[in-house]
Amino acid sequence: MQAPSKKYRVSLAVFFSISVVLLAGIYFYAITPQSMILRDVQKRLNEATNRYASAQQAQKKQTKLRLQERLAGLEQKLGEFVIESGKAAGLTFEISQIADDLKVEDFTSKRKEAFSQVVLEGFKDIGEVWIDISFNGDFHRFASFVNRLERHAPVVFVENFSVEKMANNSKNHQVKMGVSFFVSRDMVAGL
Repeated sequence: MQAPSKKYRVSLAVFFSISVVLLAGIYFYAITPQSMILRDVQKRLNEATNRYASAQQAQKKQTKLRLQERLAGLEQKLGEFVIESGKAAGLTFEISQIADDLKVEDFTSKRKEAFSQVVLEGFKDIGEVWIDISFNGDFHRFASFVNRLERHAPVVFVENFSVEKMANNSKNHQVKMGVSFFVSRDMVAGL
């Protein structure tokens, strides 16, 4: 038997190389995308199965009770951050009471007209009210005032402040601050 010629071996090697490249191309351009599509379909099927199982569970009395408890908890958390309709004036009064308790001098508060009761972007039921506050007091009273505001429920956010030494060399400083809080939509409806 005669050994294959060199030309035949080169042709066979080229054919084999081209075949391997074609098979790799078919794999990467035909089979791989199909595998990805199959994984995506399986993922969507699993999600649909989970939603169906959740819908079946939702019909059970225990599940309804758990969901109602969860909703009540979420409403309570929302209550820590949002003032109900008609209570914004009461909050302003509570801020004044904090100032009185701390015995700060020359306390004033005024709604910031440009920001008063702005409906928050992306939240259809929540608005934001800004108040400018100013008073005179020492640093301890200022720090106590800020601390009590930020621990208040519903939450009052101290957005900015400035503290300036008074000209008469007293221990008191002049404090100016901007605070904000959230109100429910029906409070903002009058815009």
